[in-house]
Amino acid sequence: MKKKLGILLTLLLSISLLVGCGGNPASGGSAASASAGGADSRTLRLSANAAYSTLDPYATNALINFEIWNQTYEGLIFYDYDKGAAEPRIAKTWEMSDDGLTWTFHLRDDVKFHNGETLKASDVVFSYNRASKAGLMATYLTGISSVTAPDDTTVEFKLSSPVAPFLQNIASLFILNEKFVTEKNDDLTSSICGTGPYMLSSADLNTKIELTAFDGYYRGAPSIKTVTWDVITDATSQSMALEAGDLDLLNLAFSQYSTYAANDKFTTAKVPTYHTVWVTFNCSKAPFNNVKLRQAIAYLLNRDEIVQATFEGLGDADSLLISPNIQGLPDKSALKQYTCDPDKGLALLKEAGYDTSKEIDLGVMRTYPENHYITKACPIIQAQLAKYNIKLSIEPMEVNAFVQAIYGGDFTIAMSGGSYGADASMYNQIFNSSNIGVTGGNCFQWSNSEVDALFEQGAREMDAAKRQEIYGKIMDILYNEVPGTGVGHKYNVYAWTKDLNATVTPRGFFIYDWSFAQ
Repeated sequence: MKKKLGILLTLLLSISLLVGCGGNPASGGSAASASAGGADSRTLRLSANAAYSTLDPYATNALINFEIWNQTYEGLIFYDYDKGAAEPRIAKTWEMSDDGLTWTFHLRDDVKFHNGETLKASDVVFSYNRASKAGLMATYLTGISSVTAPDDTTVEFKLSSPVAPFLQNIASLFILNEKFVTEKNDDLTSSICGTGPYMLSSADLNTKIELTAFDGYYRGAPSIKTVTWDVITDATSQSMALEAGDLDLLNLAFSQYSTYAANDKFTTAKVPTYHTVWVTFNCSKAPFNNVKLRQAIAYLLNRDEIVQATFEGLGDADSLLISPNIQGLPDKSALKQYTCDPDKGLALLKEAGYDTSKEIDLGVMRTYPENHYITKACPIIQAQLAKYNIKLSIEPMEVNAFVQAIYGGDFTIAMSGGSYGADASMYNQIFNSSNIGVTGGNCFQWSNSEVDALFEQGAREMDAAKRQEIYGKIMDILYNEVPGTGVGHKYNVYAWTKDLNATVTPRGFFIYDWSFAQ
């Protein structure tokens, strides 16, 4: 007997996530009746802090891209991490077989792509097959042995063994239109054709992205009809644009938060994230192929000082490479951490073969452009290590060049970070040996076959306590081998105009749920 895990999608979603007064305009169906020249005819103006390298949803995990994709693409389901439950989207119902090896999704028959094509089960199979060739997507496809379409509205996933976070994973598989991708010769660098509430109307990856409401959206047209992202790489320029009324919402620099929180012209929000900032070691190159050196650096860092400089108090300091808020990890108190201990650090430097009475030159730390919040950690780290006769130079880079260098292994030490999902299994993406050299994959150039096996085991383990035990072992190995060392986990801080009804979450934002005050 199959376990019913999905529910029929009701005509209107009743739960509103809006900040401010009013209900969910998309769910309430009010968008279709918005009058010309009214509030809903206003363009929502946002900004990106870097140029876009690509719009292909299987080719990068850059956070600025998800702001676009969350509006234009959908998965079979939407996974709400706050509720710990899946919601219907393209699939209206689904069920899992008793042995956990077969998942069957029943699709709506009224879902259209932005090119007017009706979504079919074959598009889901096509999307899976394309994603399976992209190293970046491997974590989300764990355990899937085949995907088939028995008919136009049914998709069947066969698993080699049960996968505990299967629904979370499959929610991350954005569904593509096979005809569109074929017509584009598989090049989605500057093209989008999804099933989401917004469609791409223009794209200059270096300057501006514009979306318009998709009138054929099966859940009803969105309230806000046009959305733009201007590429503004300087935080001060972004803030000036918000103050001048040229932007409606801004992901703030940490230094700006208190000013906007005290300004009654704006609504502000401080949102916890799964994001970790870390010192990245290239474990395949000297000098950081020496584990004793990596451990020494981990002991010499004062993370409270680094976090204060980096996040200006809007973050939590610790050495973990995965946020303790992630599902599947043991309690933080059970996880080993590095604390600032100069005696241990200097002893390990000697064990690593260094003469601590002489200057130790560790080369160049690569990082993001000047004024990026991660870059602010670099001079603090530089000064801290200088106390122990360690020299470290800093090289800020253009974002796309930095990404190429990090994932291509063209560095020895770097300052970076990221967020890879809300379940521990998803961090296989950055620690698995097979993801070395993959953009968005293993930036540490670090290989450990035991960790590879443990991640595979953890993804398949259905018992929560046993999963915690597995991921606890992974965290122990990360502690001992130090492919990188965390400095802390940040909050996202936002400000937006008072006439915008909006909400932001640890997973980003979904403009379909937003509206301007009438």
